[in-house]
Amino acid sequence: MTGSGAKRLIDDRVLLEAKRLPVHTDLPATAVGERIGFPGPTAFTRFFRQRAGETPAGFRNRARGGPRRPGKV
Repeated sequence: MTGSGAKRLIDDRVLLEAKRLPVHTDLPATAVGERIGFPGPTAFTRFFRQRAGETPAGFRNRARGGPRRPGKV
């Protein structure tokens, strides 16, 4: 009905929560990963980087208006 499979819909929802928590809480990435069901920080970071294109820490920094890294636009 949506043109996406069940796995894609679930991953999209998990990513949405994975983006929401770092922006609206001060939880470290490991706690965010645990809270949304990842077995360890490496699995969470890999999932986040593959789907969001950056690390959870980088996303948090950018979303909160933090300083950009040199050479990044």
